[in-house]
Amino acid sequence: MRPPVHAQQALEKAFKGLLAANGPIPKTHSLEELSTMAPIEGGWEEREVIKLDRFYIAARYPDALPSGSTARKHFTQKDAEEAIAIARGGMDILSRWAVSLGVPLTIGPRSANPTTHKEPK
Repeated sequence: MRPPVHAQQALEKAFKGLLAANGPIPKTHSLEELSTMAPIEGGWEEREVIKLDRFYIAARYPDALPSGSTARKHFTQKDAEEAIAIARGGMDILSRWAVSLGVPLTIGPRSANPTTHKEPK
């Protein structure tokens, strides 16, 4: 299972890349905060970016989880699949914004089954 934090990170980096095309990049990891900085029509719902932020915070700050737990133990396969779906929707929105800015945005091929990814040893 890919930890859900990777979905948050992918969307955050794409977001910051587009913001960089227009000016300085804010010092934040919060998608909720980043989403307020972009003039995106037909954007995602705030609750979705909050979910992705929750995955990032839990993985980045271990004390945010119950004692003895890790992000890998705490989040389920369903959490990972939901995070990937939210991030894909966000990437589609960012792609439309990139087109309006005249910025080329290339999104790599999507795996038919993203859950079959093998973690490096």
